[in-house]
Amino acid sequence: MITRRPYSSSFMCLDKARLAHSSSSSVVAVHALEEYIEACHREIQALLTDKQRLTHIHVVLKQDLAAT
Repeated sequence: MITRRPYSSSFMCLDKARLAHSSSSSVVAVHALEEYIEACHREIQALLTDKQRLTHIHVVLKQDLAAT
């Protein structure tokens, strides 16, 4: 599982073009933020898949219980 790191919502509003011209460290920061967002997206997708699987199991168990 990916370790969650706190982040500020202001990161989502960064203007890449402006940062890219300000300094090379800003480019690195933007790249790091993009990687973090991609990792968060992968984690969200994995959690969604787990939730769907667990929901399906819950429905099946409820049906089995109702049938007995």
